[in-house]
Amino acid sequence: MPPGAVVGMAETDMFRVFDPTTTDLVFWGDRYNVREIVAEAERLLPLATAEAARPHWNPDDPSIPGGSR
Repeated sequence: MPPGAVVGMAETDMFRVFDPTTTDLVFWGDRYNVREIVAEAERLLPLATAEAARPHWNPDDPSIPGGSR
């Protein structure tokens, strides 16, 4: 429901309200736009996937325990 649907309550007292017209989530007075959060997660996913697939050590490095096989 839109935040205006609740009358007589300060926005900071709203534990959670979702406004379907703006996709804003109000959580104790703080607003978070769900569309923006989803867009950022979609932007970060391929970056995180590529980073996770990258080798993070060189097994041939003698300074690493077990290295220089």
